[in-house]
Amino acid sequence: MLQNYFSQGIILADGSGTRLYPITGTEDSLLLAADFVRAIEQRQGYKIACVEEVAFRMGFIGGNQLETLAVCLITIMANT
Repeated sequence: MLQNYFSQGIILADGSGTRLYPITGTEDSLLLAADFVRAIEQRQGYKIACVEEVAFRMGFIGGNQLETLAVCLITIMANT
C-alpha cells in the first residue's frame, strides 16, 4: 500500500523511514492523504498527529516558536 502512495506522489518520506508526509496540493490529493491516514490508524494502530501543535498545547513551545515552525513547514512544502 505504501509503495502505491509513494509512486503516486501522495506521500513523501523523511529518509529515516519513520516519518511520512502527505502531499495535499489538490482536493483529490487531500482526500487520498486522508484515506492514507485513516488506513494507517486503523490497520496499524498508529495515531497520526501534528507534534508542533501538541508541543504548543502542552506548553513546551510558545506562540512565537510555533509560528516559526509553521513558516518553516510551509517553506518546505512549497519547495517540494
